[in-house]
Amino acid sequence: MKVLWFDDEADVLRLCSEALIKKGYDVITSRTCANMFELIEEGHPDVIIMDNRIPGSNGIEAILKIKETPYASISILYCSADTMANQQALQAGATACVGKPFSIREIESCLKKIKDV
Repeated sequence: MKVLWFDDEADVLRLCSEALIKKGYDVITSRTCANMFELIEEGHPDVIIMDNRIPGSNGIEAILKIKETPYASISILYCSADTMANQQALQAGATACVGKPFSIREIESCLKKIKDV
């Protein structure tokens, strides 16, 4: 499964992508949404993991932009400590949400559920 992960925290991206790669996932990361569509086009992800606060666009705005394109069918896992933002993300078209702080097990569990849908 290919995962494209957007998060402004370098440590989160590094640690989580290393853990997912060890589990067999193909992971691409970005600290900004500035080149979001280029990364989607090049990477062909099965799932996008989107942080709430991300330079270039907030996560909900990014979801809305994705859902207006041919990439609308890509599953999106939204991550936020803000429960209101998680609700808004679901309304915008996110497939699932995970609250922060999260464990990599939670992320992996959500990815498995998304894959099985």
